[in-house]
Amino acid sequence: MTNFYYLTSPGTPAIGTDGLEFAQLYAPAGTAVDPYFAITQAETTAGLSIQPGIVGQVAYTKFEPGDVRRYGAVGDGVTDDAAAFTSAAAQSKESGGATVTGGTATYLFGSQVNMRLAEVDLRYSTIDIAYDDVGMLIGGNRSPLNNVNPEQRYGTVLRSVGTDSSAKPTIRIMGAYGQHIHIHRSGWIQLYADTDTQPDGIAAGACAYSTFWFNRGITLEWNTNPSPAGSTTQWINENTFYLNRFSHFISDGTYSHNNNRLHGGNFEAETDIIPATIDFVKGTSNLWRDLRFEFNSGAGQTGCEFTFSNATHYNRIEGAWTSSSADWLGEYIYGNSNFDKVTDGGVGNSVVRADDNYKRTFIIGALSADDVVLDTADGDYSERKPSLGTVQVKTANQTILLTRSFRVYKNDIIGFYTETQNAVEPGYRCTIYFRDADGKEVAPQKVVGNADITGGDNFIGANMTGIGSGHVFRTSDGPSGVLGLAGDAVVWAQVKIISGSVRTNCTAKEVTVFVKRTTGNEISKAGVSDIGMYRESPEPVTGVPTEGFAPLGYEAVRVSDGTRYRVVTSVDSALAVAATSGSGSITITAGDGALVTSGDIVGILNDDDYITDWTTVNGAPAGDVITLTANPTGNCAIGNRVVFMLWA
Repeated sequence: MTNFYYLTSPGTPAIGTDGLEFAQLYAPAGTAVDPYFAITQAETTAGLSIQPGIVGQVAYTKFEPGDVRRYGAVGDGVTDDAAAFTSAAAQSKESGGATVTGGTATYLFGSQVNMRLAEVDLRYSTIDIAYDDVGMLIGGNRSPLNNVNPEQRYGTVLRSVGTDSSAKPTIRIMGAYGQHIHIHRSGWIQLYADTDTQPDGIAAGACAYSTFWFNRGITLEWNTNPSPAGSTTQWINENTFYLNRFSHFISDGTYSHNNNRLHGGNFEAETDIIPATIDFVKGTSNLWRDLRFEFNSGAGQTGCEFTFSNATHYNRIEGAWTSSSADWLGEYIYGNSNFDKVTDGGVGNSVVRADDNYKRTFIIGALSADDVVLDTADGDYSERKPSLGTVQVKTANQTILLTRSFRVYKNDIIGFYTETQNAVEPGYRCTIYFRDADGKEVAPQKVVGNADITGGDNFIGANMTGIGSGHVFRTSDGPSGVLGLAGDAVVWAQVKIISGSVRTNCTAKEVTVFVKRTTGNEISKAGVSDIGMYRESPEPVTGVPTEGFAPLGYEAVRVSDGTRYRVVTSVDSALAVAATSGSGSITITAGDGALVTSGDIVGILNDDDYITDWTTVNGAPAGDVITLTANPTGNCAIGNRVVFMLWA
């Protein structure tokens, strides 16, 4: 066994041969008092030479086994300490080896260092990679015969040569199989699967069943040796990641890495130029929860961009933060969909809000420019205006949608959102009426902290405008909610949407009223209102329609005597040549002219999306050139929608 000597106080030396304990060696009076540790069996097995001084015939050093300074590391941030770390890792890999440590110093690497299969605790150390290739190899042994890999903890590992977005990763993790790895901060952290025989002989074919804690980095990557292409044995599967802050993520390689679980992470751009990105080039059934997408538009940043290739399947990303209720209601994911971009070429991938797992949305009323709206319709339809581009009314301040009463519960969120046209701000208004269990009117309390929403006898209402925004009334207590709305008294609600005071401000292609519900209660079976909705024919009309568009075979009935009209021609086409204001003819999509006859109703979408010019075909078409009875009131671009319809 190896003798250990420990210098403490003056006295008689004693030598112990038990390798697990320190014998005491007492120096003469006045001798400096410092601890010294002899060479271990693991260091001898690893072939290390440690001889900074001699006491008797035994080599010693004042740093414990495993401390990189014991093997010659200086830790001044200038001296190349790569060899010392290699030695520290070598002894740790041997039987009885000590944990690699390094205190609070800064160590510089001038070459690659392999720390795989070593037990490491460098959480307080800083490593400077002054090397333009992969700086550190960490992890364990992929071989099933060695599936107990030691825990590894690293502090700050950054580069002083190149940048953290250079051609090579700062840290490469290989063979992490049932392992725990912590990294406080680094630039580019790469998990890498490689079935080739490694120079150190340690298998690296997979990273699996491991848990990773990464505090901060720029890039997190899953990848593989590009050869052999399509390898089914180079895999990164069933790992768990806990993340704090990154800017880029990529999953790529020869294998469709699957069933990994990622938690947290604030993905935002590190600079004012580069957007944060999440790219799944390969990957199946990976789940990422509580991810925050953030950007600083004032600093010129753009939002996080998500890409799923055609080789990806069933990956799910759940966002966990929003800046406003408008984002929560109307956007596809947390943040603003004008900036957060999702490109999905795969199957079953999704980017959603985290609470979509728990909240359900009920559509209780909807309007669309594609609804059948005829100019001679009877009743409520007379308030709608036939338009190919937007939800229009004939005059200002008209009801365009009125839902039936529906059941409300505490914490419900009631609101509506719109799909705008050409970023023109829509000007619809919303009113919600409240009733008790017997249908009697109930007066809600006024909203606190929102000057745009006011309370009335049995309603709340607002002049709601906004580009694509969702507008919400919350049925819960709070500074942005309606106090007491879903208390014991309130049981039923009804929503009405009216046009703004300026009719042409009603510019949305669609208007949708919804309830978001956190409880298990179903929506009222009363369903949605027919008002403004597509209805089965026959449509009640007062005469043959001269405006509006309906599908082939659609029927209308004259309310005065029951006479029926049916659509016998229905052509949905587009302008093949731009038409100027006042032009007497138009040219439509090639071949469609053969479907058009003299006397057909014509609808042309003006360049102002909220204007539709209605007229009739004047004479037989000349091929695809259509002569009009009345001229367009404005310019109409190539591709603008043109419809033709004939009743009989």
